[in-house]
Amino acid sequence: MGRTDILQERMIQTMPLPRPEDPVRTAIIRLAAAAVGEAPIQATPTEVPGHEQEMGRAIAQANLGAVLARVDAAPTNWSEASSATWRFTAQADTMAGAESDWLDAWGRILQVPRYNGEIDLNYRLRIANEVIAPSTTNMGLALMVDRLLGVQGTIVLEGEGFFGNRRLNDGHRMNNGGRLMALGAFGADSLDNTFVVITPIPVQDQQEQDVADLCDRKRAAGNRLLTITNDGLVPHITAPPFAVQGQLYIVRVLYPESGATYTWSATNGTIQSGQGTAQITVISPAVGTAAFTVTQSGGIGNGKGATKVVTVVAPVPATITTDVTEAPAGQSNHTASLPAQLGAAYQWTITNGFLVSGQGTAAIVFGVGAADDVNGAQTSIGVTATDLGTGTQSTGNAGIAILPYPRQASLTTGLLSLDQMETGSLTMGHKIRVQSISTNVAARVRLYATAAQRDADMNRADGTKIANNNLGLIAEGRTGSGTMSFTFWPEAVGSNGDTPQTKTIYYTITNYDAAPQNVATTINFIQSE
Repeated sequence: MGRTDILQERMIQTMPLPRPEDPVRTAIIRLAAAAVGEAPIQATPTEVPGHEQEMGRAIAQANLGAVLARVDAAPTNWSEASSATWRFTAQADTMAGAESDWLDAWGRILQVPRYNGEIDLNYRLRIANEVIAPSTTNMGLALMVDRLLGVQGTIVLEGEGFFGNRRLNDGHRMNNGGRLMALGAFGADSLDNTFVVITPIPVQDQQEQDVADLCDRKRAAGNRLLTITNDGLVPHITAPPFAVQGQLYIVRVLYPESGATYTWSATNGTIQSGQGTAQITVISPAVGTAAFTVTQSGGIGNGKGATKVVTVVAPVPATITTDVTEAPAGQSNHTASLPAQLGAAYQWTITNGFLVSGQGTAAIVFGVGAADDVNGAQTSIGVTATDLGTGTQSTGNAGIAILPYPRQASLTTGLLSLDQMETGSLTMGHKIRVQSISTNVAARVRLYATAAQRDADMNRADGTKIANNNLGLIAEGRTGSGTMSFTFWPEAVGSNGDTPQTKTIYYTITNYDAAPQNVATTINFIQSE
């Protein structure tokens, strides 16, 4: 395949030309062939119907000379397979003839319009580059943008690689505030087949439009320009505008570079986790402002940094106070509240219970749900308090044990000699069902309804009946060597006998070990009331 054939194929792939039999197309191919030295220009105005005053004179006046060049060595062959490694470059000093309106005519026919204010010399060079050079690759497109802007260092990256796997829509903003381009059918919000142009200098509106036009003409079929930016690789920090004092929140780099690391520093912010990564979890101890600075290491944005400031506000009060901590199953008309704050909204939730009234306010009336005397059950109350001015939130929780409820009471006596007794009391409930008692050494444990009944029974020996028909004994048991616990079946049931009734249960514990001991005792029971 000759260079003219290759050139023709490249032009067919990259330029929207007329049909093969169209004489305009024939004249363009002859022009390009002459430019690379394979054939003279022989087109006449009669070969180009409808373009006599435009195409014919331009062909007659233009001499688009070009040389074949390779980046690393002199060329030895030219084939379609290796064409991606080759490119045509045009030399301005060999371009003579067409100028002004005639040069504009060339540009219109070859679909390379002149930029606003572009001089003939630069325009001739760009026509040759855009028509002849295969620049649909990222590197080729970057070189063309460099020439357009008169700079060096433009980078073209794949959109998906640049932004990671994030999905964006038209109208979103880049780091420097520039809008994402809205070319073609980009509204499908996919980064597939998109590319990003990163220029080494800021570009003005007209320059940005020129670059966009260039990319639109030279992009490969199906590829779309996502954005043009000069600082798109500066770390862009995102964080909530307001944070709550003492609460965790997240600060992160939006669109981090793959393989890069990020070093964070903070003022009025303690980094809890994430140092070295693109996302940190922080907590601010004081009301006021918090500042977070990040510096990138590695990647194209190496050494670049940014700072984000967050306003830290006091939390909305959300500590719940309830009228009870335990209640019988199904009981209602209990209350829960928290300090009301002007400009705050409240959302309550209740699990294993029901709301009677007060949703949206700082105080509610509620009822409790079903009990579980094996595993225990409770009514859980939650609230989210929102400051309507800042949008910050605080949460609170409380629990109500539902009776009957399984519980455990533990105590350790002072040092007791053999047969020495200690008396005392425990808070256990208005009514209890004792399931088991265990000790760490041989001992005797007795539980009573009142202190008087306990004291009256202190001298009763093991195995004897209760004197004077004393009904205040709730439970009695003795542990010994190898059996440090005993179970009550049926359960030992009893109630506090004080007036008015309390949740106090009274006890005596006697050491039966030969050596002095601190007797550790555990009582498993169900609180019924």
